[in-house]
Amino acid sequence: MNNHIPDNIRELIAKALKGEISVAENELLEMWYSKALPEEVYWDGPEKSADVLKNKLFDQINSQIQIDKPTVKLPFYKTVLFRVAASIVLVAGLAYYFGTKKEVEEKLVSAQENGIKKIILPDSSIVWLKGKSSLYYPEHFVDSVRVVELDGEALFEVTKDKDHPFIVKTGNYSTRVLGTSFNLNSRNKNYNLIVLTGKVQVNELDPKNNRQKVLAVVMPNQRFDRIEKHTGEITAPEEVEKITVTKGTEYPMYFNHTPFEVIMDRIERKFNVKFAKLDYSSYASCNITADLTDQSLKSSLDILAAAMGAQYKIENQTIMIEGGGCR
Repeated sequence: MNNHIPDNIRELIAKALKGEISVAENELLEMWYSKALPEEVYWDGPEKSADVLKNKLFDQINSQIQIDKPTVKLPFYKTVLFRVAASIVLVAGLAYYFGTKKEVEEKLVSAQENGIKKIILPDSSIVWLKGKSSLYYPEHFVDSVRVVELDGEALFEVTKDKDHPFIVKTGNYSTRVLGTSFNLNSRNKNYNLIVLTGKVQVNELDPKNNRQKVLAVVMPNQRFDRIEKHTGEITAPEEVEKITVTKGTEYPMYFNHTPFEVIMDRIERKFNVKFAKLDYSSYASCNITADLTDQSLKSSLDILAAAMGAQYKIENQTIMIEGGGCR
C-alpha cells in the first residue's frame, strides 16, 4: 500500500498526523507533494494551505480529439484542469461528518433488487445505484464538504470541485475525493472499491476515540478490498471487472466515428437534458471520434461544439446548437 511514498516522507507524514512536525519538515513535505505525480498533485492540509498552493500546483492536460468530415478535421484541446485533492497528510484536523447530523433535509433513494437507478445530485454528480441499495443525500450541499451516505453498491461520477471535497459515508468508512469516478460496494462489513479515474482516500472511524485513520490512497485502475476488520489490500482489477461495474450505466462515453445524432441521444440520456428541436441537417455528415467518459455536461458540449465549429447554449435543461457543420 502506498509503495510510491519514500520512507523519509512516510516519517514526515507520521509526524504530521501526530502534530509533531516542524516548520522546516512541513516545508519539505509540501515540496515533495508539489513534485509528486505531476499529472495530478494531491494535498490534504488545511484549506488555507491549499489556497496558498493552488497557484503553483497545476498541470495542463492537452487531449486532442478529431472529427471525421468530408472536407476537414478540427482539433480540440481540453481546458486546463486545476486539481488540489486530498491525500494522507494532516487529516486529524478535518471534519468527516461522522456523528451529529446537520439540520438539512435529506432525500432517500433506493434501487430495486435487480435494477440500476440513476441519481443526479445537487452538484451535478451522477450516481448509479445498484441492486437493493440506498443513498441518502441533501437537497442542497451547503457545507464545505459534499456528504452522502451509501448502503450497498453504487458507481459514482463526481463533479470536480476543488473547494468542496466529496465524501461517501458507509458505516465506519468514509471515502473522500474531489472529482473522480469509482465503484463502491460496502455490504455486510466488507468494503470493495474500484477507482476508474482520479484518486480516492479511504478512512475508517475508530469508535473508541472518535478519530479517523487512513486505510489507503487508491489510484486510478486500482481496487481496495477489506473483509471486516482484516487488513485491506490494494490490487489491480481485471479488465472485465471494470466493464462489469459500468455495465447498465451511461458512464462509458467513448465514440469512434460516431454520427452526431447518436452522440446527441447519449448526452440526453446521461444528463437528463434535451436538445431543442431545430434543423440539425448541417451536422448530419458529422462523424465524431472523442472520449467523453467522465466529462461533465459542459465539457462534453464544449468538445462536441468545437469539433463541429458550432456554438451552444443551455436554457432550462434544453440545449441549442447552431453554426458550423460538416458539409
